[in-house]
Amino acid sequence: LAKLAMDNYAKHNDNMRALIRYEDVPNKLWTIPKMTDFWGIGKRTEKRLNKLGITSIKELANADPLLLKQKLGTIGLQHFFHANGIEESNVREKYTPKSTSFSNSQILPRDYHKQREIELVIKEMAENLAIRLRKGGKLASNLSLYAGAASTSEYSSVKVSRNIEAT
Repeated sequence: LAKLAMDNYAKHNDNMRALIRYEDVPNKLWTIPKMTDFWGIGKRTEKRLNKLGITSIKELANADPLLLKQKLGTIGLQHFFHANGIEESNVREKYTPKSTSFSNSQILPRDYHKQREIELVIKEMAENLAIRLRKGGKLASNLSLYAGAASTSEYSSVKVSRNIEAT
Protein backbone atom coordinates (compact mmCIF):
# COMPACT_ATOMS: atom_id res chain seq x y z
CA LEU A 1 0.00 0.00 0.00
CA ALA A 2 2.94 2.32 0.66
CA LYS A 3 4.18 1.75 -2.89
CA LEU A 4 0.76 2.59 -4.25
CA ALA A 5 0.49 5.68 -2.06
CA MET A 6 3.76 6.94 -3.50
CA ASP A 7 2.76 6.11 -7.06
CA ASN A 8 2.17 8.96 -9.47
CA TYR A 9 -1.46 7.93 -9.91
CA ALA A 10 -2.06 8.21 -6.18
CA LYS A 11 -0.47 11.66 -6.04
CA HIS A 12 -2.80 13.04 -8.68
CA ASN A 13 -6.07 11.33 -7.83
CA ASP A 14 -8.33 12.68 -5.08
CA ASN A 15 -9.72 9.18 -4.55
CA MET A 16 -6.24 8.06 -3.44
CA ARG A 17 -5.12 11.00 -1.29
CA ALA A 18 -6.68 9.72 1.91
CA LEU A 19 -5.05 7.03 4.00
CA ILE A 20 -5.26 3.66 2.28
CA ARG A 21 -6.24 0.72 4.48
CA TYR A 22 -6.70 -2.92 3.52
CA GLU A 23 -10.48 -2.58 3.73
CA ASP A 24 -10.19 0.21 1.11
CA VAL A 25 -8.51 -2.03 -1.47
CA PRO A 26 -11.71 -2.95 -3.39
CA ASN A 27 -12.94 0.63 -3.79
CA LYS A 28 -9.57 2.36 -4.19
CA LEU A 29 -7.26 -0.12 -5.95
CA TRP A 30 -9.68 -2.18 -7.96
CA THR A 31 -11.30 0.92 -9.46
CA ILE A 32 -8.10 2.25 -11.04
CA PRO A 33 -9.26 2.77 -14.64
CA LYS A 34 -6.06 1.87 -16.54
CA MET A 35 -3.95 -1.12 -15.58
CA THR A 36 -0.80 0.82 -16.54
CA ASP A 37 -1.65 3.36 -13.83
CA PHE A 38 -1.05 0.64 -11.26
CA TRP A 39 2.39 0.27 -9.70
CA GLY A 40 4.71 -1.95 -11.75
CA ILE A 41 2.41 -2.65 -14.70
CA GLY A 42 3.65 -1.33 -18.02
CA LYS A 43 2.23 -1.75 -21.51
CA ARG A 44 3.95 -5.11 -22.13
CA THR A 45 2.77 -6.57 -18.82
CA GLU A 46 -0.72 -5.26 -19.52
CA LYS A 47 -0.73 -7.10 -22.88
CA ARG A 48 0.41 -10.32 -21.22
CA LEU A 49 -2.32 -10.00 -18.58
CA ASN A 50 -4.90 -9.23 -21.28
CA LYS A 51 -3.97 -12.51 -23.03
CA LEU A 52 -4.91 -14.28 -19.80
CA GLY A 53 -8.29 -12.50 -19.82
CA ILE A 54 -7.28 -10.03 -17.09
CA THR A 55 -8.28 -6.50 -18.08
CA SER A 56 -8.64 -4.73 -14.74
CA ILE A 57 -6.96 -4.54 -11.35
CA LYS A 58 -10.04 -6.19 -9.82
CA GLU A 59 -9.69 -9.15 -12.20
CA LEU A 60 -5.97 -9.32 -11.36
CA ALA A 61 -6.76 -9.38 -7.63
CA ASN A 62 -9.26 -12.20 -8.14
CA ALA A 63 -7.18 -14.22 -10.62
CA ASP A 64 -5.73 -17.64 -9.90
CA PRO A 65 -2.29 -16.96 -8.35
CA LEU A 66 -0.99 -20.34 -9.58
CA LEU A 67 -1.88 -19.43 -13.16
CA LEU A 68 -0.17 -16.05 -12.78
CA LYS A 69 2.94 -17.75 -11.41
CA GLN A 70 2.91 -20.29 -14.25
CA LYS A 71 2.41 -17.72 -17.04
CA LEU A 72 4.31 -14.68 -15.68
CA GLY A 73 6.63 -16.12 -13.06
CA THR A 74 7.34 -14.46 -9.74
CA ILE A 75 6.36 -11.04 -11.06
CA GLY A 76 2.85 -12.39 -11.76
CA LEU A 77 2.49 -13.31 -8.10
CA GLN A 78 3.83 -9.92 -7.04
CA HIS A 79 1.20 -8.17 -9.16
CA PHE A 80 -1.50 -10.43 -7.69
CA PHE A 81 -0.45 -9.55 -4.14
CA HIS A 82 -0.10 -5.83 -4.92
CA ALA A 83 -3.60 -5.83 -6.40
CA ASN A 84 -4.78 -7.22 -3.06
CA GLY A 85 -2.84 -4.59 -1.09
CA ILE A 86 -0.16 -7.04 0.09
CA GLU A 87 3.61 -6.57 -0.15
CA GLU A 88 5.55 -9.72 0.69
CA SER A 89 9.12 -8.44 0.50
CA ASN A 90 11.22 -9.41 3.49
CA VAL A 91 13.17 -6.24 4.24
CA ARG A 92 15.34 -8.06 6.78
CA GLU A 93 16.85 -10.32 4.11
CA LYS A 94 20.04 -8.85 2.70
CA TYR A 95 20.05 -8.94 -1.09
CA THR A 96 23.16 -10.53 -2.56
CA PRO A 97 23.50 -10.19 -6.34
CA LYS A 98 24.60 -13.29 -8.26
CA SER A 99 27.36 -11.34 -9.93
CA THR A 100 28.73 -7.84 -9.99
CA SER A 101 29.37 -5.97 -13.17
CA PHE A 102 31.77 -3.09 -13.59
CA SER A 103 31.56 -1.08 -16.77
CA ASN A 104 32.62 2.16 -18.29
CA SER A 105 31.09 3.98 -21.23
CA GLN A 106 32.01 7.20 -22.88
CA ILE A 107 30.67 9.27 -25.75
CA LEU A 108 33.63 10.80 -27.50
CA PRO A 109 33.63 14.39 -28.74
CA ARG A 110 34.77 13.46 -32.25
CA ASP A 111 35.37 10.55 -34.59
CA TYR A 112 38.73 8.81 -34.22
CA HIS A 113 40.34 7.36 -37.35
CA LYS A 114 43.96 6.74 -36.36
CA GLN A 115 44.62 3.38 -34.73
CA ARG A 116 47.03 4.96 -32.23
CA GLU A 117 44.32 7.37 -31.00
CA ILE A 118 41.71 4.61 -30.75
CA GLU A 119 44.10 2.40 -28.77
CA LEU A 120 44.88 5.29 -26.41
CA VAL A 121 41.19 5.94 -25.68
CA ILE A 122 40.56 2.23 -25.02
CA LYS A 123 43.63 1.97 -22.78
CA GLU A 124 42.55 5.01 -20.74
CA MET A 125 39.08 3.58 -20.24
CA ALA A 126 40.49 0.15 -19.34
CA GLU A 127 42.85 1.71 -16.78
CA ASN A 128 39.96 3.63 -15.22
CA LEU A 129 37.97 0.41 -14.97
CA ALA A 130 40.94 -1.50 -13.53
CA ILE A 131 41.32 1.11 -10.79
CA ARG A 132 37.66 0.68 -9.83
CA LEU A 133 38.02 -3.12 -9.82
CA ARG A 134 41.08 -2.92 -7.55
CA LYS A 135 39.32 -0.51 -5.17
CA GLY A 136 36.37 -2.93 -5.01
CA GLY A 137 38.68 -5.88 -4.37
CA LYS A 138 37.21 -7.67 -7.40
CA LEU A 139 38.61 -10.05 -10.00
CA ALA A 140 37.54 -9.95 -13.63
CA SER A 141 36.53 -13.17 -15.39
CA ASN A 142 34.96 -11.71 -18.53
CA LEU A 143 36.09 -8.87 -20.72
CA SER A 144 33.76 -7.22 -23.19
CA LEU A 145 34.39 -4.31 -25.51
CA TYR A 146 31.91 -2.51 -27.69
CA ALA A 147 32.96 0.36 -29.90
CA GLY A 148 30.08 2.00 -31.68
CA ALA A 149 30.63 3.93 -34.87
CA ALA A 150 28.98 7.27 -35.48
CA SER A 151 25.71 7.04 -37.39
CA THR A 152 27.28 9.02 -40.23
CA SER A 153 30.32 6.75 -40.37
CA GLU A 154 31.07 4.30 -43.16
CA TYR A 155 32.45 1.90 -40.53
CA SER A 156 30.43 -0.58 -38.53
CA SER A 157 30.45 -1.09 -34.77
CA VAL A 158 32.74 -3.63 -33.12
CA LYS A 159 31.75 -5.96 -30.29
CA VAL A 160 33.96 -8.61 -28.69
CA SER A 161 33.65 -10.60 -25.48
CA ARG A 162 36.06 -13.08 -23.92
CA ASN A 163 36.08 -15.18 -20.78
CA ILE A 164 39.44 -14.86 -19.09
CA GLU A 165 41.15 -16.41 -16.11
CA ALA A 166 40.05 -14.43 -13.04
CA THR A 167 42.61 -11.69 -12.62
